Amino acid sequence: MFKRVAILTMVGNTRYGRGPGHTAIAIDDKVYSFGDISICLGNDGVYSSGWIEMGVRDYIAQNSWRPVVVQELSASKVDARDVFRHIQRCADREDEHLGSGDGSSRAALAVEAGMAAPFDRAGIDTPYKLYQLAKYRGIVSQAYYYWGCTQRKGEGEFKLSVFYRETENPTPAICQWR
Repeated sequence: MFKRVAILTMVGNTRYGRGPGHTAIAIDDKVYSFGDISICLGNDGVYSSGWIEMGVRDYIAQNSWRPVVVQELSASKVDARDVFRHIQRCADREDEHLGSGDGSSRAALAVEAGMAAPFDRAGIDTPYKLYQLAKYRGIVSQAYYYWGCTQRKGEGEFKLSVFYRETENPTPAICQWR
């Protein structure tokens, strides 16, 4: 347990790709998501506040209507156990979702907790900023995106091609994590 960690960036908040998206953290075969708006706008209308945990496959299935950019983090630079401990401490305190950008900033705090050097996370308020910072800091060992829906129209596809520029992986490697 606690072998692998990844940043998951869901592109867009609606089925049309509008909005900044959402950030979650995957550790082994679990996803930890803070204030997950994807469930609210994407599927069953339930909004969660604070940290939630679910299986990687279930999380990707719930977000199959939008692209998910996966940044697998280098085990030598980010300790998955420390990331998990940070999330667990926050969940034990019952931290609440307080406002815009909170999911991305909370994910950045969790990643920073697993790093030996500071992450310089000041100003992280969108999923794209966290994606860029992880890339810039050189903590990403592999990156790709996965898109579960069959229709690729609208802002979601545009954002993928312009901003993220990762290779598509139709069978995401993260689904094989144990």
